[in-house]
Amino acid sequence: MTGGLVSILGLYLEKTRILDIGTLLLVSSFFFLIRDIPFNYLNLIFILFMIFFFFELWIFMKRELFVKEIEKDLIGDEGIIYLEEYKNHSARYYVKSLFMGLFVSAAGGMIAVHSFIGPFPSGFNLFLNVLFSSMVLFGLYSVMFLVPKYFILK
Repeated sequence: MTGGLVSILGLYLEKTRILDIGTLLLVSSFFFLIRDIPFNYLNLIFILFMIFFFFELWIFMKRELFVKEIEKDLIGDEGIIYLEEYKNHSARYYVKSLFMGLFVSAAGGMIAVHSFIGPFPSGFNLFLNVLFSSMVLFGLYSVMFLVPKYFILK
């Protein structure tokens, strides 16, 4: 809960670092609370939905701060029209990409459940599932934010 309040404070103060720290606290406290949860299909789906829910909240809060920065620098009505188009297009793009990542992670989790080899403890199974889901999230983050920085269209 503290992480959520810190994230909201960062959004209110328009400070990206505070927002990132609050989100990190929120996600880490969630993982601390579920550390002893048994590994089954229902818990797998719950954990994946929560991971992607937190990631989606974080992306949209960062997007909101980015839009607020742009709005401060806009002068004419034409810029506001383009900004509204960006907000609509980016929201659809982010949600579509996140649902694709959720689907890939769920499919990977189901494959991991069915191709289980060896007597690992349930905590280790959960760790592997979270690790692989995090890798998918990092892949989505890099495709959505890091790679476009290097390919600016002219």
